[in-house]
Amino acid sequence: MPTLDFSGIATLTNSYVTLTCGVYLLHVYAMHGRRNFFHLLWALGFLLYGAEILLNLWLPTTHIARITLFILSMIGWFVGVGFLLPKLRKSFIVIAILTLLLFLIVSFGFEKYPLTLALTPYIMVTVGIILLMKRYGKFLYSLFLGWVFLLAVNLLFLIGFLSPYQADLLAIPAKIIILYGAVNPAFAMVDIEMQRWLLKTSQTPPAQHSHFTLVKCIRTSHLRELSWIKQKVTDNSKRGIKTFLLILYDLISLDELKGLDLLNHKDIHIVRVLRETEKPKYGEEYGVNVFDEESSSLINDDLTSLGFLISRIVKYGREKKIECNIILYSLSWLIHTHGWRNVYLLLTYKMPEIKNSQTYLHAFYYPETHEERTVLKTFEKLAEQIMTISSLKLTLEKGKFFG
Repeated sequence: MPTLDFSGIATLTNSYVTLTCGVYLLHVYAMHGRRNFFHLLWALGFLLYGAEILLNLWLPTTHIARITLFILSMIGWFVGVGFLLPKLRKSFIVIAILTLLLFLIVSFGFEKYPLTLALTPYIMVTVGIILLMKRYGKFLYSLFLGWVFLLAVNLLFLIGFLSPYQADLLAIPAKIIILYGAVNPAFAMVDIEMQRWLLKTSQTPPAQHSHFTLVKCIRTSHLRELSWIKQKVTDNSKRGIKTFLLILYDLISLDELKGLDLLNHKDIHIVRVLRETEKPKYGEEYGVNVFDEESSSLINDDLTSLGFLISRIVKYGREKKIECNIILYSLSWLIHTHGWRNVYLLLTYKMPEIKNSQTYLHAFYYPETHEERTVLKTFEKLAEQIMTISSLKLTLEKGKFFG
């Protein structure tokens, strides 16, 4: 056992914190009871990285054991990021394998790491996290901040600006921030299962869509619902479908919309349904181009205004010759405010108009907020599809499997 000076204690502490992060992520992985490869690979990455730091007490930096542990930890993190980007997953795995082979081959014979070689794995993971940020927005800020912090510490150490013990001590808070971001359920838990389903649904021809789909939310979280909406908008945009997000009583705040990059999205028009607003610009004198000219608008909280808005959206789709997807957030609040009979009459009145167009309606509802089961059955019979979002999974109760 080497003599522990201050630098050795700093190294030992850094290793302990890193290994603890790995153990905690393994606990998270086991707790969820499903194949969440992001948590698993990041847990293994922390454990390998912690072991590599610990070996610093005995072995030089260029020892093959330390090189192998270091590159395997980085590959684990890199591929873990890839599992949250389903369409790029295979590319991440191929890049990881090639990098591992090249890194091990080139590393032999070096007495000192070339700067570019040592930073390559860090840069790879950084690029992956940036790609994740484009998908998940503000939910990745903690992970990104922690990783940039760690990258900066290692860069400053490699160029000689930081001593070994300073680098060890500064790396500790960086890893704690990374851990906090890595266990954020907004992107690491919610979307893995959902993305697998959504990728399958993206292959469904638009013409086969249900004209009226109920999105049943059972013991779910607000973040999970927002994540579903964001992915739906993204999926619609790729197909050339215009999304109309109707938000009652600011149930989704402007800050949340901004954080999800939906506030000024070119393929979405946001309609806020409020109790008192100015006259909405949906009269015949305005035409349907208002949906292209403005990214958001307001309407009064009355069923007449809502029915007229639906008609204008249908007309917009016909004139522009495009498909439109209306997302109502949420049907339950509409029922509680205006009574289920009035809302049911509105939907039955508008349904022939919707079904004779290329307009599709998704309506969120929450069964536990309705005391009368007959009310739920009434609306469920009206729907062509019922899709369930719960705290654990996404399922379809009625109709074909697409959303």
